[in-house]
Amino acid sequence: MPGLAPLNQEAFESQVRQAELPVLVAFSASRCGPCQQVRGDLTELAEEYAGRVQFYSVDAGLDSDLMVNYGVIGLPALILFRAGEPVKRITGYRPKHAVEKALLADLE
Repeated sequence: MPGLAPLNQEAFESQVRQAELPVLVAFSASRCGPCQQVRGDLTELAEEYAGRVQFYSVDAGLDSDLMVNYGVIGLPALILFRAGEPVKRITGYRPKHAVEKALLADLE
């Protein structure tokens, strides 16, 4: 079942860098209000884009090395990876339609 699967440093290489499909990674924190808002939207998008995009969530409090590696300085931060490389990103809360337009529109 599609959804926003948790991701950590150890699984990042196999789940993101070696993924055949595009991957959207959401960097968030449990005490971040905007992060919780975007989580619901991303869960819906994961269902809508099942089989075309993989969706993961990184807990910023547990995997700060990933944040540093990808230059994440604000939360929530959404990064789209293609062929293992970051190609698009947005920081801060955006409504579902804005996330879709900014990150996923050209995947059709």
